[in-house]
Order: sequence, then structure tokens, then C-alpha cells
Amino acid sequence: MRLLLLLVLLFVSTINAQKFQTVFEKTNGTETATYEEVIHFYQRLAKNYPEISIHEMGITDSGKKLHLVVFNTEKKFSLEKLNPNTKNTILINNGIHPGE
Repeated sequence: MRLLLLLVLLFVSTINAQKFQTVFEKTNGTETATYEEVIHFYQRLAKNYPEISIHEMGITDSGKKLHLVVFNTEKKFSLEKLNPNTKNTILINNGIHPGE
């Protein structure tokens, strides 16, 4: 019974991992994502995981929307209430030049 449960869990985790593969992973490293693909990827993550949220923060120098994607185990985030003394904050600068 334990083996069956383990196999089911592995199968489910594999399906979920494939659901969130990047363009780079899907093409075996031969392509990178466009701006739209990167934003869509983050939006899908935010829709499927309550710990992840995406916020529009303004406009980039190329005239596209600038986004902040937040991972927070407490499932909430507010820029107005951000207190650097209470939690560690990590900025991952990612997706800044998609398609290059």
C-alpha cells in the first residue's frame, strides 16, 4: 500500500512539474521565453499557488508593464505594510531580458 501511495505521489508531482516547465526547458535549451510568455508563466503560478502573487509596478523602459512576483508562505503581501525588520526579503531579478 505504501508503494502504491508513493507511486501516485510521484506521478502527481511529475505532472505538476511538467505543467510549469519554462520555454527553455520545453525546448531543451534551444529557445528562451518572450516577455509575454514570462508574464503568462508567472500569472499561472500565481493562479495555482496562493503563496505566489503578481503585482504591476509601473512601466519598463520599453513601454511594457513592470511586474513584481512575490512568494510568501503567509499567502499575503502588501507593499504598504512591508517592514524590512520583521521578515527576510529576497529579490530575484528574473525574466529581465526574455528572448535574448
